Amino acid sequence: MFNVFFRDKKGRLVLFQFPNLSLLVFAIASLLARIVTSVGVGQVLKVISLSAIYTWALLEIFTGATYFRRLLGLVVFGCSLIATKTFLQSIG
Repeated sequence: MFNVFFRDKKGRLVLFQFPNLSLLVFAIASLLARIVTSVGVGQVLKVISLSAIYTWALLEIFTGATYFRRLLGLVVFGCSLIATKTFLQSIG
């Protein structure tokens, strides 16, 4: 079971990879959203960060190297839905 869940098609153990562009955009936008005091700019940065994490999660769900990565994408996608709902309630 371990091999099926954590190894890719070439048999390599894949748990973590270098962050791709979506994760880097998410991390930077999230950090800036906490630092910026302007409400409008902060909200735009939150939208950018949520969009980036959705992109990363969907890419992992559909093209993840292992079942673990696909499951991780699904969990992050679900958590992002909750975060989006909370964000929309806070501005609306």
